[in-house]
Amino acid sequence: GAFGNWIDRFFRGRVIDFVDLDVFDIHFSGGSFLFWELPATLMNRWPIFNVADMAVSIGMFMIIVTVLLNPSEASGLPHASREEI
Repeated sequence: GAFGNWIDRFFRGRVIDFVDLDVFDIHFSGGSFLFWELPATLMNRWPIFNVADMAVSIGMFMIIVTVLLNPSEASGLPHASREEI
């Protein structure tokens, strides 16, 4: 994902592989949280998804789900003793 973005910025001057949905705007009037002062924020173009980063995120999600749903077949193998190591 990062390498693809670098190539786009190097050769084209901007990242071109993204999806711009512009579904709704986010308005945050600011305030404080614990000891942080949060500034007022307006996000006009949101959400924007980078295609390469979406692929990495979806791939990691699929790996995590696969590992959690399919117990390892190697768990039934005997453990090596210290002498064997």
